[in-house]
Amino acid sequence: MNTITATDGTQLSAETDVLLASRLADHELGTGWDEGISPFDQHTILGEYLEFVGEFSS
Repeated sequence: MNTITATDGTQLSAETDVLLASRLADHELGTGWDEGISPFDQHTILGEYLEFVGEFSS
């Protein structure tokens, strides 16, 4: 289980880094942030969150 603390102090947990990155994006950008944008933009944004989460994974 991977856990990260968001800037507002909320702890988020998930089984994988990808799920954790998705939950962090939902938390920071709001649920549905990926609706109405291109798949390329979704991939780019989630990739940035995945890179961020990866910095803290062992």
